[in-house]
Amino acid sequence: MPYLAVIATQILLVAALAGVRPDARIWGVTAGVVIITVLVLTRQLAAFHDNDRLLTDLDRSMLELRDQKEWFSSLVQHASDVTLVVDDRDAVIYASPAAGRILGIDPEQALGTVLRERVHPVDAGLFDALTAGPTGRASAQVRLRHTDGTYRWLDVIGADLRGNPSVRGVVYNARDITEARALQDKLRHQATHDALTGLANRALLGERLQRPAAGGRISVLVIDLDGFKAINDGHGHHVGDHVLTTVAGRLTALLHPGDLAARLGGDEFAVLVADPHPARVDTLTGQIVAALSAPIDLDGRPLRVGASVGVATGPAGDPDRLLRDADAAMYRTKHHRKAAA
Repeated sequence: MPYLAVIATQILLVAALAGVRPDARIWGVTAGVVIITVLVLTRQLAAFHDNDRLLTDLDRSMLELRDQKEWFSSLVQHASDVTLVVDDRDAVIYASPAAGRILGIDPEQALGTVLRERVHPVDAGLFDALTAGPTGRASAQVRLRHTDGTYRWLDVIGADLRGNPSVRGVVYNARDITEARALQDKLRHQATHDALTGLANRALLGERLQRPAAGGRISVLVIDLDGFKAINDGHGHHVGDHVLTTVAGRLTALLHPGDLAARLGGDEFAVLVADPHPARVDTLTGQIVAALSAPIDLDGRPLRVGASVGVATGPAGDPDRLLRDADAAMYRTKHHRKAAA
């Protein structure tokens, strides 16, 4: 309406001038005013058209942004991985919905809690190293405490985005690998331990014998059961298995921290002694002979086996030589016992 009123005013102006016989100069000025007014109105109408187009584009962009936000929100809502953002005080400022499924904590309740307090003490160093490197980004497998008190294994990727004004925090993306880790540990245990006795097998013993030892020297005891074949043949393999598991339990009870008992196969066992001091080795040898010579109860009937022990001490890094020397010493002991009998 304002534009129509301006146009009508211009028309009335021209009509009024026609009645007073103005000169050419007035007509020229009047024509200029009319032309300028038309140009201004045309430009204004064009501006209105452009604004309308921009508003339409803006509405479309806002609609697309809303759709993207809903799409992203839907992805986060149903993601199997958990995303946690912590501030400079390590307090959680954001937790994705997966925190409830993985850690048993409601995302709203997680806000303000200290994330590091949930990390297993053994894994604290690995967790701190996630964002301590030069890139501020790393990954590691660490354990975080569930609300039920158990620990869940998580594959965590940390990224320090405190310098990003849109985030202003450290971001942790974590995937639950508890079941995969349990399966991995189970397979490794099966590969390194004897299925019957639960003791280490020859492979694990060899691995331990190759590790550097305190003082550079280690001692190995090789143990062979005397009279086991007669028991196994006379009473059956199930009784023989009972004897072997009993022997394994008695060996384990004599060990100190750092020692390792292993079953080499059949009725032959070995013990890696962490402290190769002669007095300790001699004491342990006597204890093993006494423990394995004690009767084993079988439904009220005592079964007896003896033990021949051979000892070898030397530098770590050559497990075959140590086991060979200990085995030779064990057979010398068995021979001397038979000769004395």
